[in-house]
This record gives sequence, structure tokens and C-alpha cells, in this order.
Amino acid sequence: MSDIKDIGSIFGVLEDLENVKLAEEQMAMKQQQFNEAQKLKVEAAEKTKNYNLTKENLHDRREENEVEIARLVKEIGNWNIVAQDWSNIDDKYGKGKTEEGKAILEELGLVYGENFKFKESASLDYAEQLNNTQNLITLQEEIINDLTSKQNEILRLHDDWAKVGTEAGIKAIKDTDDVKAYIGQNPEKFLNENNEFNQLGKALMKEKMSPTDKYGFVDKSAVDAALAALDTSTKTEKEGIEQSWNDEASIMFKDVASTEQLLKNDDDFLVNAGGRVANYEGREELYSDPAAQEQLISSLQDKIMKTFLMSAKNERSFRNTDIMKKINAMEGKSFKNKVDLMKQVHDLVIPSRESNEPIYGYKDKIWKSEEMEDIDLASGLGGQKSQELILKKWLSVFGRLHNKLYK
Repeated sequence: MSDIKDIGSIFGVLEDLENVKLAEEQMAMKQQQFNEAQKLKVEAAEKTKNYNLTKENLHDRREENEVEIARLVKEIGNWNIVAQDWSNIDDKYGKGKTEEGKAILEELGLVYGENFKFKESASLDYAEQLNNTQNLITLQEEIINDLTSKQNEILRLHDDWAKVGTEAGIKAIKDTDDVKAYIGQNPEKFLNENNEFNQLGKALMKEKMSPTDKYGFVDKSAVDAALAALDTSTKTEKEGIEQSWNDEASIMFKDVASTEQLLKNDDDFLVNAGGRVANYEGREELYSDPAAQEQLISSLQDKIMKTFLMSAKNERSFRNTDIMKKINAMEGKSFKNKVDLMKQVHDLVIPSRESNEPIYGYKDKIWKSEEMEDIDLASGLGGQKSQELILKKWLSVFGRLHNKLYK
């Protein structure tokens, strides 16, 4: 009995050992399953982390590219150029409207947007979504490269601006007229097939809004300031010329008045001519005014004409001279015709300051035409010498006024 009991105890122990072993194996299996589950969990978490990181990085790059594209569009726009009209991106992708353009964008998982604002198509598959975003970034970089190259073309126009001269506009002032002249010399670069400004032509014509404006070449404010200074200078010069003329005219009429004092008021010469011109002495308000100048010319022309006609009556030999024939032909003619004739008479009988022509006249030789040897002005209380001298003064002043008014 004792032996049987011992054998039973042995089997019991063996059974316990099996149970223990089975339990250990089950525990090991569970541990392995736990470890594998943890590993899968870690891998899933890592994949999620990597996806989120990739998505975030791509999103950041996309946003940065959008900002850069917007900046380039604005920079180019500051030169009076619509970037979308200049770029070939829209043409390349058919503005997203042609079948070919749509097919390209659909294959890339992109959607067309105005003014370079393309978007990626939405997808429930994260891998496809990331791929669409990556394709968008690739397209954005193509747009950036294209716009950057065009911005550089504009910046290189500074070399052309340096070559623009001042031939077309005002000397020493570089303005739009000079730019147009330069463009006309380089039409293949700045004009399109319709002979209109192309994009570079528009950029070169761009005016600065202010002296500190970096967009543009012609500094309009500087040009306006230069023109204002030039206008002031011209006005000052003109005023100086007018004052010089007023001084000259004042001296002329003072000289005439002084010469007229050689005759008394009742001298037939003065009476016949309608009196003296002394009342014009010191009348500066008359000298520079065209209407007043014409009045002075008319008055002198009338006195001179009457003087010649009177002389023709007094001296038969002078009546048939060429000068008198011309004067007689003026009867009934217009004021302009008479003034033109009197200028011819002036040029015929008044010696030039620069010439060494022989001169003629009574006693003092004061005429350059031999015909004036026959003129006879003496009558009444006057003398031929004084009368000839007054006539010469009238003619000289007439000629100077004529040159001033009709030059």
C-alpha cells in the first residue's frame, strides 16, 4: 500500500509540473502578444507622427510659396505690369480650362485658381493627399522661378535707363520723351508686334511717385522741379530782355524827342506829319505790349508816309523816283501792306551799322540810297538838314519796332 501511495504522489507532482509549464507557456505567449501589440502601437504612433510632421512641413512650404508668389506678383505689379498676363504658366496649363490643361492638373491632383493660386484636390487617402500637396509645391516653385526671372528682367532695365539720353526732351532733364526716344531705337526689346509697349516697355516708362520711390525710372517730381526752375529762369531771362528793350526804346524815343526840338511846333514839316512823337518818351507800358507796339508803328508809318508825299509835292524830280512810285501805289492799301512797304523803304534808305556803303543826303550824308539826294523837305521856318535828320530818326525807330514786333 505504501508503494502505491508513493506512485500516486509521483503522478500528482508530474501533473502539477505540467500545469506549471503550461501556465508559463501561456504567460510567455501573452507577453509576446503584448510586446507585438506594443510594437505595432509604437509603429502606428510613429507613422502618425511622421505623417503629421510631413503634412505640417508640406503645409508650411506651401504657405511660404504662396506668400512668395503674392510678393512677386505685387513687385511686378508695382511696375505697371500684370504678372499673370506676362507669365507663361497660364498658357502652359491652358488656364485650367482646356481639356489638355485639365488633364494635366487632374493627374497632379490640383485645381486651377486665379492669379497663380492653385490648390490641391482633397483625398481621403493620406498618401494621395500628401502627394497632391507635394505636386502643388512643385508647381508653386515653377511659378516662383518664372516670376523671379521676370522680376530680374525688370531690374536689369537699370542698365537701359543709364543709356537713356536727353535728346528728345529738354537738355539735362531725363524725362518720358527721352525714354520713348530710346525705346524707338530698341523696338525689338520694348515693343510688341502691334508697335505698342510690351511689358518691359511699360516698366521702362514707369514714373516714380516720389523721389524715394524705388519703382520707376523717370522721377516726375524732379522733372517738374527742373522744369519749374527752367521756367523761372526763362521768365527771368525774358523779363531781363524786356527790360533791356524798354531801356533801348526809352533811349530811342528820347533821342527822337531831342531831335524834334530842332524844329518849332508850327514848322510845316511837323504840322504836315501830324506833330511830334515826343509824347511816347518814357512810356514803358507801350514798348513791350504788342498792341501798343503796333500803335507806335502805325503812328510812325503815317508820319513817314505823309513826309514823303509832301516832299514829292515840293520837288518835281523826287516825285518820279522808285521810292515814290512804291509809296503812291499804297493809296487805299491795308495797314499791313503799308507797313510792309515802309519796311522796304527803311531797308532801302537807312544805312546798316555794319556796312561801309556810300551815303547821301543834304549837307550831312545820312542815306544809303542815292534817290534821297533829290528829297526836298525844307519848307516854312524849318531847314532841310534838321528835317532830314528827324525823318531818319522816325525811320530808324520804325525799323527797330518792326523787327521787335514782327521778328
